[in-house]
Amino acid sequence: MYGLFIEKDESWRVWLDRLLIDHRYQGKGYGKTSVKALIEHILRKYGNIDIYLSVYEKNKHAIQLYINCGFKFNGELDYNGEKVMVLKSGK
Repeated sequence: MYGLFIEKDESWRVWLDRLLIDHRYQGKGYGKTSVKALIEHILRKYGNIDIYLSVYEKNKHAIQLYINCGFKFNGELDYNGEKVMVLKSGK
């Protein structure tokens, strides 16, 4: 699940909101394949735009997945206290 959100300063941000892989299929590469396909879809749909997501610090597997897909922490926290990661578009 993803969405385009307009921030308070009227800038746009595309957020990856949810990625769920059944626990029986985790660790088999489906998450990485799915994230990469979603990134390609978002870039085709919105052009060169940064992509954001948030993750709980204790979710080490998800963090590693997102790092492997090019995301980096940007120092922000979302409204739930999750750490924000961003994939820069290279604009």
